[in-house]
Amino acid sequence: MKITISILLFTLFQYVIHASVKSQWVYKKKENKKIDKVWNLVRDQRISTPVIAVIDTGIDFNHKDLSNNLWINRKERDGKPGVDDDGNGYVDDIYGWNFINNSPDVRDDHSHGTHVSGIIAAGRNNYGVTGINPYARIMTLKAFKSDGKGVSRAVAKSIIYAVKNGAKIINCSFVEFKYNQYLANAVNYALRRNVVIVGAAGNNGKNINDMDIYLGNFEGPIIVGAHTSTFRVWNKSNIGDEKVHLYSPGTKIISTTPKDRYRAKSGTSMATPYVAGALSLLISLGEKLDQNLAMSFIEQSIEHNERYSDSILQGRMNIFKLLDGYL
Repeated sequence: MKITISILLFTLFQYVIHASVKSQWVYKKKENKKIDKVWNLVRDQRISTPVIAVIDTGIDFNHKDLSNNLWINRKERDGKPGVDDDGNGYVDDIYGWNFINNSPDVRDDHSHGTHVSGIIAAGRNNYGVTGINPYARIMTLKAFKSDGKGVSRAVAKSIIYAVKNGAKIINCSFVEFKYNQYLANAVNYALRRNVVIVGAAGNNGKNINDMDIYLGNFEGPIIVGAHTSTFRVWNKSNIGDEKVHLYSPGTKIISTTPKDRYRAKSGTSMATPYVAGALSLLISLGEKLDQNLAMSFIEQSIEHNERYSDSILQGRMNIFKLLDGYL
């Protein structure tokens, strides 16, 4: 039986913007007002270009704010159509794979995946928005349908594909409320191979300590709740000092949507890629992250406040503290 997974978002409004960072509150509050310092550092000193797998509804790979920051399977792009040129078992998987239709068509027929991808890696240019790491690359793995629902086995296959094809971080902006052995095996497979998994806490407004919720019930993934622009826990974010590790920006987040558009959304789906993107900055600067080292860096980055007491680390991520050894 197929088990569906609901992706996590609350759409607020849609419009086209051209103000780049000026329209993104996460880059105007407190330490983020100096985000250019971080990006200049990565631009000038980066050692590697991290690949972040986004397991979601797909991507608009023609979006002008994303098209230059996509992971590309060059052997397939430069090979023969209809041939598995790189021998990985997937034919013509240029940008990733669609595990719903079992095809290379990863186009976004919902918008959630494109939005999440923009939070991580939208380009640093004179239009639109800028991702937390505009020098990263997005590997697109479609495991969710146009109605925003996905299948656990498709998610599990996406995780394995990501690991085998070079992703260093996997962003999972979704929750599942039933245990699934395929998903558990895939998570363990990734963690054993030093791939970092970042997952959403969920938007039920509940304490999930005693709930069956995944990825939160698995040992290893970093689970992220959402805070607001006033640095308070968002009232719809799940909490739990046994399962939610930290909070990050998750309300009224402006990012990319299909057809060169932009939209503000709220949810732990939006908070999760903020953490995934921030960790990817460390990989850009040469860190060889695994789950334990990633958690160590996160602990270093935490800005503590009693508002965040219902989380394991009792705080929110401060990106400048995360990169303290480099700035």
